[in-house]
Amino acid sequence: METIQIQLLLFITQIGLLYIITRATLKRLFIYLSSVTQSKKLIYAFISTIYFPGTLLHETAHLAMATFLLLRVKEIQIFPKITGENTVKLGHVLYEKRGAVRGILVGAAPFFVGIIFFWSLTYLKLFPNPNLWLTIVFGYLIFAVSSTMFSSRQDLVDILYAIPLVIMGIGIVYIFNLTAGFEELIRTINLYLFFPLVINFFIWVITIWLNR
Repeated sequence: METIQIQLLLFITQIGLLYIITRATLKRLFIYLSSVTQSKKLIYAFISTIYFPGTLLHETAHLAMATFLLLRVKEIQIFPKITGENTVKLGHVLYEKRGAVRGILVGAAPFFVGIIFFWSLTYLKLFPNPNLWLTIVFGYLIFAVSSTMFSSRQDLVDILYAIPLVIMGIGIVYIFNLTAGFEELIRTINLYLFFPLVINFFIWVITIWLNR
């Protein structure tokens, strides 16, 4: 198997794992905080602060795409709320549904914006940074953005439906012989995705241990 195919397979695998672990981590974090304090406002404030940059980018991507596709936005929420027992929803954008294709594009927008964010860090060589504090800041942003690229099950479904667009993009890469640069980009993004996977897994394990 070619290196680029391995990197693509690793990319898809990490996306699936990231979806699972981020939801599990958020749930365990909420459970742990609920055992520490009964103040829902304090819990919301803490969780929203941790994930706020990613949540803001996520919901802004939904909003921007819905507006671009001329879909009326009814409501936007960027702060967490309980949606079920021990389940927290970080935010949402409520918009009018007019056609499956436009719905898929709006739903998948945060994923593609997240990929563009990673590409920007790579292209501008911002992470890792010679400045330690900037490295910490960008590392935190990578964690926040990666952890909120698909905060709901519908987001993941929309991403799967958007796979033809991804395949089309890969086809363009091959047609114009851009595989070398594309392979390097995917490899770098995989490293960015691995970082929040480790952090989320660490938080998940710690919160389970603390609850016990």
